[in-house]
Amino acid sequence: MKKKLTETQFTKEFRKHRESKGWLTFKINERFASGFPDLICIKEELVEFIEIKSDKNILTKLQSFTLKKIKDAGGKTKVIIFKSQLDKNEPIEWDERSF
Repeated sequence: MKKKLTETQFTKEFRKHRESKGWLTFKINERFASGFPDLICIKEELVEFIEIKSDKNILTKLQSFTLKKIKDAGGKTKVIIFKSQLDKNEPIEWDERSF
């Protein structure tokens, strides 16, 4: 039997994982920042702008444009793609892609 993993559920787990590795994570409220990446993660002198997508979704044009602008300005950008359908005891997995 498969279980569905939502973006909200995944984001919560991803943030826990990052924070356990010493990162500060900030979730962006999309009501006020359409197209802006979902998370900003900071560790020492590293700052990453992260967009989270399930394996069923793709980046919008606005999201791609925003990630490109951040990258062009010298920022580090990533897209995290997670598996949205899991077997009962399957661990949460994701693929990190630099944008």
